[in-house]
Amino acid sequence: MGPFSVYVAAPFVEREAAREVASALRKAGIEVTSRWIESHLEEGTLSFDAARGEAEADLDDIESADALVLVDRLYGCSTGRNFEFGYAVARGKTVVRIGDKPRHIFHHLVSVINVPTVEEAIDVLKREVL
Repeated sequence: MGPFSVYVAAPFVEREAAREVASALRKAGIEVTSRWIESHLEEGTLSFDAARGEAEADLDDIESADALVLVDRLYGCSTGRNFEFGYAVARGKTVVRIGDKPRHIFHHLVSVINVPTVEEAIDVLKREVL
């Protein structure tokens, strides 16, 4: 068995926050599968075919992860992040949601662990490994 891995989901406009979360996870010895975080692409600049390729890559990255970390601040809207969240839940992955109070009913599912900070997310993920 390889290292424990997670996919970091966040709104594209919050890519810098996602990078910070990914960095903290890596420092804790957790592999991050989210290639979109380091992408050179800019939001809204993709052709239809390129967007499809990016979406397929994101789903592959979720599939290869053991869990999903959802960066869920109270501001900003992201249908992509919500799709990734739902996909991970449907695939039976544990989701660790970093944010304030749950924003909708699906954040209350048993497979979703709500924490306020990345440090608490790391603690939860480390317990998942054991």
